[in-house]
Amino acid sequence: MRPPHFSAAKSRLRAFAFLALSGSAVMQAIPPDQRTIYDEWIRDSQARTAAEARDKKLWATPPKQEFTGGGPQARLEREAREAWAAGERRMRERREALEAVQRAREAELRELTRLYDSAAAGDPDALMTLGKQHESSSYTQWGLRDYQRVYGPRRAEALRRMVTLIKAHPEDGSGVLSLQSCLRQLALLGDVPAAGELARLYLADKDFYQAGIYFAQAGAAGDAAAQKEALRLVGEDRVDGVTTEPAVFYGWARTWATKGDLASQWVYGNALAVGGEIPKNEEQALVVLKQASDQATRVSTDEQTAMARKAAALAGLILLEGRGVKADAEKGVALLQEAVGGGSTDAIFTLGRAYFQGAGVRQDTAEAIKWLTQAANAGEARSAELLGTIYLQENSLDFDEAKGVEWLAKASKRRPQAMLDYGKILAVGDHGVARDQEEALALFTRAIQHYPNNPEVLEFIGQSYLLGNYGLKEKPAEGVRYLKRAVERGSRSAAFQLAAIYREGAGEVAPDAAESAQWKARGEAKL
Repeated sequence: MRPPHFSAAKSRLRAFAFLALSGSAVMQAIPPDQRTIYDEWIRDSQARTAAEARDKKLWATPPKQEFTGGGPQARLEREAREAWAAGERRMRERREALEAVQRAREAELRELTRLYDSAAAGDPDALMTLGKQHESSSYTQWGLRDYQRVYGPRRAEALRRMVTLIKAHPEDGSGVLSLQSCLRQLALLGDVPAAGELARLYLADKDFYQAGIYFAQAGAAGDAAAQKEALRLVGEDRVDGVTTEPAVFYGWARTWATKGDLASQWVYGNALAVGGEIPKNEEQALVVLKQASDQATRVSTDEQTAMARKAAALAGLILLEGRGVKADAEKGVALLQEAVGGGSTDAIFTLGRAYFQGAGVRQDTAEAIKWLTQAANAGEARSAELLGTIYLQENSLDFDEAKGVEWLAKASKRRPQAMLDYGKILAVGDHGVARDQEEALALFTRAIQHYPNNPEVLEFIGQSYLLGNYGLKEKPAEGVRYLKRAVERGSRSAAFQLAAIYREGAGEVAPDAAESAQWKARGEAKL
């Protein structure tokens, strides 16, 4: 008796035979003389299609009756069925994997398109994302340009990335903001490290005025190194002041002076001796100045030596004139001569001024001019300013307009009062000088920009706006604003001027008796 699965196998063999003959039957239906190569191709294609369909139908579904025997036929059929199933599974998995990759690529393309569209519209987040992508590629310059277009809350973050990239790839920085521009914008946004770094760049370029501005900004935010640098610029006479509130600036000076910083000792001692921006205290000033002068033999730079000598000179002047302390002319002159011997132009100026005023020594204008000229020729601006004053005294035996104007012009490059005095000469064409209104206004502008806390400068600008003098347009309200600032900086005369303005009224400033009385009281309180 035949095995039960024999009939099924036989049926399949018959099907194979039928399909194999179907291609030949088609060919036989066409006369030989009408057959072409295309007919053979069609036959081959039909045969392949039929074979694929047959195999799929044969092995995709198991036979109705399972083979139960253990013969070769059963094993072959089982292995074929398993191989077909495995192949189908692999093909399905491959197809699914390819479809997943395609979907991922399409999603990535959609996301990239959205990102570029958002960046083109100026979206900060999109620009930051693109910048980071370009930053980590070979398109650093593209990243810089992306960051440059970022505004809003993420502007500071973008500028910091630009600073880092420009430093790492300076050759890719063309067409974008410079390093200084990035740091300047960061400083405006309150970034303390950026302000300090920008100040050091200006310092390296010897732009001491700008360096002082940004050291002051960083110092005001608590940067100790920046505070000391700002004090050093003033102490070394690189600038006459920095744009910081006097109480804050001299607070730094007091702090670092107690810790032995020479520049701070000189700046603080000088401020205590002169007064104005902080209360005058000559006794305390003498103590601090002596601490600074004692360092003359221990310092290592010419600038430090000069500061120590200036401290000795001022301490000598305090003792010579008895300013707030018991006068001691012998010790005072000894300190001055010591400072002069060390080459201190500050001491030379002090000695010359002492002879001019007759303070602690005989009054001798000729001797004063000798010392002052020596100091002024060495670049000491106060000496040039005082020489200008001496030579322009019309009732003096030393009156000399040419020399006076020459020294005043030199002093106007550094001294605020000289800027005002020389500016007034230019504005009216006095002392044989050609009238130059434009240069006069430039000097007044420089004075208020460089010395915004100087009471004399503030008072002069205020008066000029009130009266429309020296080329400034008459603006009473603006004049009142400057006079109020002058009072806040210690000007008593500005307080009395404000009292008169509010008593009588001026332009758009209406009379106000209560306001007038208030300013009068403030002026009298300073008597």
